[in-house]
Amino acid sequence: QGGNAVVWYSKSSTKSSDGVVRPRSTDKVAFNATTGEAIDCCGTYEETEEGQPEEITYEGLLVKFPFNTQKQTYDFWDGNLRKTFPIKYLGTEEIEGLTVYKFEHVIEPTQYATIELPLSLLGEAGEGNVEAPRFYSNTRTLWVEPETGVIIKRNEAQDNTINYNDEPKLTTTKVSIGYDDVTVKENVDKYAPLASGLKLARTTLPIGFGLLGLLALIGGAFLARRPEAEPAAESAA
Repeated sequence: QGGNAVVWYSKSSTKSSDGVVRPRSTDKVAFNATTGEAIDCCGTYEETEEGQPEEITYEGLLVKFPFNTQKQTYDFWDGNLRKTFPIKYLGTEEIEGLTVYKFEHVIEPTQYATIELPLSLLGEAGEGNVEAPRFYSNTRTLWVEPETGVIIKRNEAQDNTINYNDEPKLTTTKVSIGYDDVTVKENVDKYAPLASGLKLARTTLPIGFGLLGLLALIGGAFLARRPEAEPAAESAA
């Protein structure tokens, strides 16, 4: 993949209000630094149980958007369902004076597994156990700095249930998680100067160099029209 590939390790965990760590995972992903798109290399995996990594081929956007992010729909990876979902551009906002693009996708309740539970636990009459489907849903909202493609702010509202007879019976997770104010401020302070530099490189500097080149061409043409300057003009060419 050349020098444009980035390999990213991340660890995440969720701690409930009673101090108990619930889900925990370690991920190794690889993506193109320019486009933000996942690339198939480098032994990417997800590890939800320590010492038992599971090889995964990631797709779509993973941890950042492309440089010069556009106001359009992208495919963004969901690690819970292990597939991409379209994430739509919703509008432009400001965070701490930094212009960001707001993206969001809504993942409707989707079955991802089953679990064996007693009927009584599901509020149903009868004895014995049944296989009940587990459902996951999420509204993921991202605020992206468009020059760098960096996610400045992130929020996810998950609502996971165990269903029976096509009805939610138990709620396993209902939580809103995201970057805290300190993290958002740190992101703004770190990436705002980089965004300004990239914008300068992408727009102002190319235009300026183009203008200088045009002036040089005009000047060269003018010199070429003067007989005494012909040798100098030919030498410059």
